[in-house]
Amino acid sequence: MMQIYAIPHRGELSDLYEDGKLPRMAYFAHSVLRADGRSRSMHQHANVTELALICKGEGLHCVDAHTYHTHPGDFIIYNQNSLHDERAAVPEGMEMFCCGIAGLQLKGQPPGRLALTPGEVCLSSGETFPKLRLVMEWMEQAVQSGQPDIGRITDGLLCSLLALVRGLLHERVAVAVDRS
Repeated sequence: MMQIYAIPHRGELSDLYEDGKLPRMAYFAHSVLRADGRSRSMHQHANVTELALICKGEGLHCVDAHTYHTHPGDFIIYNQNSLHDERAAVPEGMEMFCCGIAGLQLKGQPPGRLALTPGEVCLSSGETFPKLRLVMEWMEQAVQSGQPDIGRITDGLLCSLLALVRGLLHERVAVAVDRS
């Protein structure tokens, strides 16, 4: 038996971005933060947007003077130039994936911005968590493989990750509209 699925397309991937320029993966990290009470130093990135997925444990993430208590499945968006830090909030520490994005500019939005309000900085991924984790794990495997076309592979995975995150943001907006 064979199953064939039709894939609906709504324009080109590049249509989502200013001037059709796709963003690029700048770096990737898989971190385990220990619960020693210390945070990373408060910092910001002038030309990079960061995305972080909490996999295990709990954390405290300070982003532009707002503090978010995070749990497994939470997805954090650090816009370009957002002042931020993070630390583990439980004795067992916190595990997370993080990727840096260069050249992100969605149509109609300022460069480096994915979260437009403080309410969009920390997203509960719910049923999307396994997909987000899988894409992040593939990114890590791709980076570790050292393949010659690593940039193309990770940039393709990045576009998949951004599509999932945009879905989470649209769900959040839809819920807010339904409640009003």
